[in-house]
Amino acid sequence: PPICKEGSLPSHDPQYPADQLILICIPPIWNGQLVVYAHGYVPAQAPLALPLTELTLPDGTFVPGVALSQGFAFATSSYHKNGYAVEQARKDLNDLVKHFKTLVPPRSLQKVFIAGASEGGEIATMLIERYPDKYAGALALCGPVGGAPFEIQYLSDFRVVFDYFF
Repeated sequence: PPICKEGSLPSHDPQYPADQLILICIPPIWNGQLVVYAHGYVPAQAPLALPLTELTLPDGTFVPGVALSQGFAFATSSYHKNGYAVEQARKDLNDLVKHFKTLVPPRSLQKVFIAGASEGGEIATMLIERYPDKYAGALALCGPVGGAPFEIQYLSDFRVVFDYFF
């Protein structure tokens, strides 16, 4: 939507110096609340990109548009690193919220919600646990929140049982 602006923020990470790409959308009638989206796993060799395809449903609905129509602002990031990037995402999404605050009138941001799918679900869970004063709520979709090694072992065990019976 035209109310969405793309940009970038520096990483300040000497090991992964690329800037994170950001998308921030603020509706004309804003309710003072922000939804931040944490995207899922992206292969390490892929170029940094905003998760726009992940945010578009099969029928063409752009998920941030739903939030915007309800008066919520929306923001997301590419993170400054692909691959397993949970710690990088933590820093990048907190920087994104800090940057968002510079774009709106002081003290007008009332609540920040974090949502994420897959690896993003793990990130959303981590952020709400570590920063309960910063995030008012979280929605973790399909995230390996029981621990990634446990999840992988469970899936492997289930596959063996499935193959045995079927």
